[in-house]
Amino acid sequence: ASDIVSNISNIGTAIPTLRCYVLDDNQQLLPVGVSGELYVGGDGVSRGYLNRDELTSARFIPNPFKSGDRLYRSGDEVRLLSNGELEYLGRKDFQVKIRGYRI
Repeated sequence: ASDIVSNISNIGTAIPTLRCYVLDDNQQLLPVGVSGELYVGGDGVSRGYLNRDELTSARFIPNPFKSGDRLYRSGDEVRLLSNGELEYLGRKDFQVKIRGYRI
């Protein structure tokens, strides 16, 4: 309830099989409190988009922090809070979701 009152959209932490990174435009880690793009890595990350090679190469990149892993560029702007949770700040690409579809 305190998140609603303070108008914070706290999305929590990654599930155990995933890793979340907050990176800048050069894919460098950002410190606590600084906003950047959310990248997700780990066992739950897909191999890419079916029959969409160009989109796959734009959104799925090699993980610079763990060899053999890859990261998914979410397009979500977040910041890491001091308690280790992530706060959602919005979309970097201005997409919206309508009935489950991003446009």
